Amino acid sequence: MSHPQTERRASLSGASNADTPDVFALVDRMVTKHLGRRELSLAVVARTVGYSPRQLQRVLKAQGYTWRSLVTSRRMDKAARLLSYGQRPKGVAHKVGYRPQHLAEAFVRHTGLTPSEARRAGQLESQLVSRSKSRFHPADLAAECRAVDAWSRLYQEAVGSSRKAKPRTAIADVLSSAVQHRPPPRPVAHPIGRRQQQLKLEFRRIPSGSVGPRARPSRNASRKNMGAEKGSTPDSARPGSTSGRNPGGRTAAT
Repeated sequence: MSHPQTERRASLSGASNADTPDVFALVDRMVTKHLGRRELSLAVVARTVGYSPRQLQRVLKAQGYTWRSLVTSRRMDKAARLLSYGQRPKGVAHKVGYRPQHLAEAFVRHTGLTPSEARRAGQLESQLVSRSKSRFHPADLAAECRAVDAWSRLYQEAVGSSRKAKPRTAIADVLSSAVQHRPPPRPVAHPIGRRQQQLKLEFRRIPSGSVGPRARPSRNASRKNMGAEKGSTPDSARPGSTSGRNPGGRTAAT
């Protein structure tokens, strides 16, 4: 005859006599389902599945987790998915059981990116996927070059974010999917602007012994020089000047 408490626990958990992987899968589903509850605790989950807290800790340790690491990992994975979908950090914090002012620090520590960077990662993935699926129909060569340049900028931004993201996280998976959509090669080489061409010509005209091009005077220095030239008057025109006169003020005799 079975004990009534054992039957009750078996009915609640459905895995009282199951092996460790099945119990871990059950606990994982429970944690994922109730991530928005801040009072989610090891004792409550252990009591639900018919285990003591110490026994449940052993089950988690066999799978490479502690209770805290499991809950934090599932919360951050859900937060990363919601942020990549374009949701705002304040609403995401309430959905994963965090206060809004505490989400950013925990998210950066777990993923390596800020919540705003995670939102941007989702935008980059959607834009790169849409560009790779759409075909080019440029009106001319210049339009095709502009489209490839825009695609390349998005791709480089995604590559930079993927280098910052920590591996084996949900946001790293999003960025890994984004960088798979590499832009096509540019039809022509990137042109050099007029200013770059002028600097290139000036550099060629520099003698071999000189250090570099002569520095142009600044605008303020030019204005000061112009003002000094306008304000300067000869000594003979200044009032009280004695040039061309005798000390007594009489003109010299011819």
